[in-house]
Amino acid sequence: MNYAACTFPECAGVVTADADGQHTVKDILRTAAELFDHPRHLILGSRRFDGAVPFRSKLGNVMTRRIMRALTGQKLVDTQTGLRAVPIDFVPELLRLKATGYDFELEMLMACRHTARLIAEVPIATIYIDDNRSSHFNPLLDSMAVYFVFLRFSAVSLLTAGIDKGVATLRRRGSGGESTE
Repeated sequence: MNYAACTFPECAGVVTADADGQHTVKDILRTAAELFDHPRHLILGSRRFDGAVPFRSKLGNVMTRRIMRALTGQKLVDTQTGLRAVPIDFVPELLRLKATGYDFELEMLMACRHTARLIAEVPIATIYIDDNRSSHFNPLLDSMAVYFVFLRFSAVSLLTAGIDKGVATLRRRGSGGESTE
């Protein structure tokens, strides 16, 4: 992404596609085309999880999707897709993220939330080759990294809410008003 942003700053963006055979050329091109229609949106190639989907893949996506919706209000079909079209003006923000593994995908979605960047989803084929045996996803370690992103987000949100509440209470008391708590 850094190379593209530095070498081709006038381009619309960067398309990323996992190299595990889960994305068709047709879907990659459709996702890229959507970026031209919505140049400020992060575009997700979203699988619909129909057909033969490995249990761990379906479970992981359903859990992550529900937690994402509960914590951020974002209603996404596929939070863990490897097919994305990233606007070129979003690349500098993403290069500042510390995540480098599967948690990067979730960090990218959280960065959209923090920067009020809209997300568009393009339906793509759901393809799993040989029950997804080629996946390098470690269910224990990688899931911990992904869910740590949620934990950190929740902790920061709660801390911020607590500080806001404390400041509001102190201001009320300092202005002579009675606290209703």
